[in-house]
Amino acid sequence: MKKTISLIAAILYILTVNQCFSQTAGTPNSIVTPQTPNILKCSLSSSSAINAFVTCYTGATKGSDCSGISVTSTDTVSHNITMQIQDSFGNVYYQITQTVGIAAGGPPISGGGPAVPFITPSVLVGLPIDRNGNQFIRLISGYVIKFAVSYTSISSGQYIDIYGVCSDY
Repeated sequence: MKKTISLIAAILYILTVNQCFSQTAGTPNSIVTPQTPNILKCSLSSSSAINAFVTCYTGATKGSDCSGISVTSTDTVSHNITMQIQDSFGNVYYQITQTVGIAAGGPPISGGGPAVPFITPSVLVGLPIDRNGNQFIRLISGYVIKFAVSYTSISSGQYIDIYGVCSDY
């Protein structure tokens, strides 16, 4: 009799433990980090129409993080550069315009001078900050970052380059 009760207790215990495990996730929860480094890069030139947006980066299938976006120019004239974040249907979710160049009070960037950061805490308030203290933009799959020159055309033969670091999930 004792063996029968012990056997029944063992079977019930195994069934109970097995049932508990079958209701849990198959893999442990863990932090997901970006897997594939990539580069955000585009150019605006004298042939770029005012407010004609150029796609610089498209979010990967599982999303992307972009940081360190900076602008440099060969033009001696300051320009207003506008950045937009759009979904795959063209809806604009975020738009910011920043003056880039000597008139912006920053270092001169004409003639290929030092790059000027486009993402700064004073201009883009509320962006998340990574573990290195840098602001970044999180793109959902299919969302795009676009840039355009606003208000004044780029001088003939000159260009504005936009660079950044993106990581795809």
